[in-house]
Amino acid sequence: MVASKLEQLPTEICTLILRQLKSESDRKSLAQCSKHLYHVVISNIFSAIKRDYPPYDKTFVSKPILPGKYQYVKRLELFPRDAAMLDWCYHSGNHDNASGRKRAYDFMKEKSYAVKRRRGFSRKDDDTLVEKHTYDLITERASALSDEKLEVFRWEMKTCVPGSLLGTYGVLPLKQKSLRRLLLATTSQCRLRNLGFFFNKEPNQTIDLSAFRMLEQIDWTTPNAVFIATLSLAIKQNAGHLRRLHLHFDDWKRFKHRIRETEFLADLSEDEAIEIGFANRLFNAPSPREHPTRHLFPELRDLFLSDVPLSGELASAIDFRSLRSLGLHSCPGWDQFLLRSLSELENHQKLKKLEIQDDCTAPTTVERILNEIICTVYRLEELFLSHLAPVGTLKMWENITHHQEDLRHFVHHQRQISGNDTKGYKRRIGDDLGDISLPCMEPIYPQFSGLNLESIGLSCEPKHFLNLLPSLKRMSSLKMIHIRHSYDDVRDCWAAPWDESQKRTLRPEFREFIETVFGVDGLPSVEVIAYGDTSPHELYLFERKACLSFYGAEWNEYKVQHEVLMNKYRHAFEACSSRRRRLGIPPTGSI
Repeated sequence: MVASKLEQLPTEICTLILRQLKSESDRKSLAQCSKHLYHVVISNIFSAIKRDYPPYDKTFVSKPILPGKYQYVKRLELFPRDAAMLDWCYHSGNHDNASGRKRAYDFMKEKSYAVKRRRGFSRKDDDTLVEKHTYDLITERASALSDEKLEVFRWEMKTCVPGSLLGTYGVLPLKQKSLRRLLLATTSQCRLRNLGFFFNKEPNQTIDLSAFRMLEQIDWTTPNAVFIATLSLAIKQNAGHLRRLHLHFDDWKRFKHRIRETEFLADLSEDEAIEIGFANRLFNAPSPREHPTRHLFPELRDLFLSDVPLSGELASAIDFRSLRSLGLHSCPGWDQFLLRSLSELENHQKLKKLEIQDDCTAPTTVERILNEIICTVYRLEELFLSHLAPVGTLKMWENITHHQEDLRHFVHHQRQISGNDTKGYKRRIGDDLGDISLPCMEPIYPQFSGLNLESIGLSCEPKHFLNLLPSLKRMSSLKMIHIRHSYDDVRDCWAAPWDESQKRTLRPEFREFIETVFGVDGLPSVEVIAYGDTSPHELYLFERKACLSFYGAEWNEYKVQHEVLMNKYRHAFEACSSRRRRLGIPPTGSI
């Protein structure tokens, strides 16, 4: 009886029901009800291939997938087993015995040594195990997929993508031209970045995106400079229907020297700034001599750029009518780009998320621009800010309270640069400003009154955060507080003394802060207090009714409760982070 009723439901409804079944036996029982339900179950179970590979091993042993099930695969996602591992590229092959230099690793010719190198493995354990080189195995699985069925390809290996997958004659460009979503996390530090002759001689070793003309999403983290030309071509070919564009470049000051070594800026005139020329060529914006019209990216919903230079011409050429989310991290020219975009954003008022991180603009300029944006673009639901200090924090918060009544998630991170800094990295990003330009030892009442925040993250010492409690008490919606403290300042940790020889315990003042927030006179709606930076082993989650142990609170992607919190608050934890490493493997994202 139940099976007959399920038989009458649309496939979409059956799929939703299937997603609620966590047990494999329940799914199997549902599949046995009818042919229709069998097809729904099988097509969903095998709709994605997700594999984690150990990047430091050139070999991987895995059980094969049943050949008949490849027809259902729509997603191919590959990521390293440990999200915190450093970059490792397949070009970093063995030494050439003759010259002593590193030679490019030929993944198609390398022999398999899986059984010999994998410790603790025995062929007697399972005769069905197949010993393959990692990249051979990936290529074989991609080749077995049905033509033009793949919708999502995700490469999170932090290495160059093998040419057998994305090269000129790779599997995906030849067999999956209708790909909709492309997500790549590669390395800009590849040993062959300066060996352009290698790619000229071996075109199948490079990345070629020219075959993809139906992409709705392009995400690329730290692309190599030699691949910028094909990235620009992919953006141009898909600009009319692109809905999400996320580009995380390496530090621009270093990257611009690498891009000069390529042919991408060969026609750059002497009087044209490299930042403006690069931005206009990357996004195919019209030149300053032309009269730009807003025609680029008419369907774009989500734009995030990190260390990508911007220009006023580009802002005048982009169509902002559909934009819902905008994030700019350390982008040269971001201020002019935003100011040129304000009129469009004000007219359409569709922007729901704004994230700005800047580490070089003068505080007075940042304060003026941010206040203008806050007072112009209404109805934001997520606002994440990180900039140099000092600024008029209370005035900025007052503007937020008056103009952003829909705000649900707020992050404010301030840093200061000292003239005594000696390390380049520290000199560039500065140190956390513990009081975030707030008046000391004074309770703050009017700020945030009238808002219904669900999460708030401040680079604020706990003793200063306590001054905000009178204002936050009015929010029954507040669920999460994040005390943001960057990794490079960890030796002056606000939460626990730094002593590698002893077990770390909470400082008395930080324990008092947690007990106050979770106490009777605290914030009864708050579920979790987070502390630290957004990278593995540097984020701590203190939950209500949990023991206040520093090590017990350390974020762990294998803890079920931490995974739940990460799925719920990832966007707030990772907003405006000074670190590039992420907490585990983030979701694919929506378009």
